[in-house]
Amino acid sequence: EQLQQVERRVNKMIVESIPVIVHTQANKDDTERPDSVPDDYVGGGTIRTVEIKGVDMNPCCGTHVSSTGHLQMIKLLHTEKARGGNTRLFFLVGQRVTDYAEFMFQISKQLTGLLSGPPETFVENVTRLQQNNRTNMKAAKRWMSDLACHVAADLGQQLESRDTVVMYRADADMEFL
Repeated sequence: EQLQQVERRVNKMIVESIPVIVHTQANKDDTERPDSVPDDYVGGGTIRTVEIKGVDMNPCCGTHVSSTGHLQMIKLLHTEKARGGNTRLFFLVGQRVTDYAEFMFQISKQLTGLLSGPPETFVENVTRLQQNNRTNMKAAKRWMSDLACHVAADLGQQLESRDTVVMYRADADMEFL
């Protein structure tokens, strides 16, 4: 729910096309370094601070757009726990959102045919298929067990009149043996 709220708010800011302003500050030595610059920043040079007008302002050394509108849209996907109690947020921005939507649509189209139903029924259909598979595997195991008993009895009967018998089954596993 929190991710959805953040996503809606950020997409609203993107639609509003809020200006992004880059401020530069000469930094001849570390004495003029702002508190917001990370401790591992070394040397002089120029410190760039990026401001999203009325929203946020942080030091940064990357490339920036001139307004939030250039981002087109954002899609927050999911989070995962990272080291040190941090959380990693996976997201897509701009054309990657459209590309991902197209990719997922193509997969959805293929699954619609394979699962004989629309995307709304995918989870239900896969759950049913998995349950059927488990049931069939149990039945196959029982049938192989019964077959193994009959094969063993047959081999025992053959050994009464011969010294050697051979049995081969390509589908036999260790449990069958």
